[in-house]
Amino acid sequence: MLSSRNAALFQAGLVFGRDWYRRRRYSQFRRLSTN
Repeated sequence: MLSSRNAALFQAGLVFGRDWYRRRRYSQFRRLSTN
């Protein structure tokens, strides 16, 4: 069972991971388009 604190940390990790993944793919896409 997840405590509320663990659930909040998990949610924050998901949001952070999604944002980082999107930024990484966006930078790769820009690098490909510039070349």
